[in-house]
Amino acid sequence: MNQIVPNYEIKAGLRVYLEEMADLFKKYGEPAKEVEVEILSGKFKFPSKEMNGRKWEIVEKMKRKAQEKGKKFFLGKMWACRGAYVTPSRGLHIVIQECDYGDHVSSNRNLDDPVVQGTLKKYGWNALANIVGTNNLCVIGDNDYCLLGIRSEVLGFFPSEEGNPCYGTVGSGCWNPEKDKDNPKNTIRREMSEETGIPQECIKDKNIEIWFVDKCLYDLHTELGSIVDLSDEISQREVVEYLRNAEGRWEHEEILLVPSEAVGWFLSRTRKRIPKWCPQLLLGDYVPEKTVSWVDAQWYVTYIWGSKKYGEEKLQKKIEEATYSWIKPSGVIEIKKNGAIEKW
Repeated sequence: MNQIVPNYEIKAGLRVYLEEMADLFKKYGEPAKEVEVEILSGKFKFPSKEMNGRKWEIVEKMKRKAQEKGKKFFLGKMWACRGAYVTPSRGLHIVIQECDYGDHVSSNRNLDDPVVQGTLKKYGWNALANIVGTNNLCVIGDNDYCLLGIRSEVLGFFPSEEGNPCYGTVGSGCWNPEKDKDNPKNTIRREMSEETGIPQECIKDKNIEIWFVDKCLYDLHTELGSIVDLSDEISQREVVEYLRNAEGRWEHEEILLVPSEAVGWFLSRTRKRIPKWCPQLLLGDYVPEKTVSWVDAQWYVTYIWGSKKYGEEKLQKKIEEATYSWIKPSGVIEIKKNGAIEKW
């Protein structure tokens, strides 16, 4: 079977797997001035009859696996992305359609399946459910610190490995039609509040900058990237206290307050080996030590923040200089799950 390999970009010598849909950073160097949401009528269906016919067979199989492991199996409503583009007024237009988690697990989460592979070859990536996730970088302290997490080993995708922490943003999740309606900023606000403990009323629409819509290597679903600057809303000390008491922190072993001058070191971290979850047929010439260990959209939105701080050329130099250095940067504040604080 031929490999179906997603696109990647080389940034500071590293591979970031991004399938560009609407990238305002690349096009204009600024976030979307407004976000327009178009909702298609009806429910999402696969273009392949065989895919539609086998959906519930795959769902039941995955449901049994979850039950055997003592885990809950979610089958709620989701938004499927059917397209996105930058408008002439430098806004973002995104087209969505209702789907459910079964559409997602039987397509994007089942990429090794020959039927899914055949559908991809014939119809392309837009044939899959492509649920919409948000990846959001929280910025505090006069825009001088960002929040990064060390991802938990219990996660089924991009977990940390022993001796090789996987970093990511804090406050990311799926756009939920029932909880968030047709406004992705509601998702960003909800997810960030759940994972950080910061009250939703502190996360106002004016604090949220949406920069891109892409598909990434992790199951190729759609990712929306944003920077949430809370510098004027909440103090660094208050953020630390909220993080110490947050109940929704299970995705991260530790949460780090990273000063802007150290962000290049974190962006330089790569994988030591191919991740277990990654569909082998999709990998092509995948090279672990040249590929970022982050979820790609989380890396990219952090890269955008660093570029806005220092300029893209200077940030790339910082990343390249840090690539082969395991000396930890100074000034980082690490908040552990038990609430203890450690300074690097």
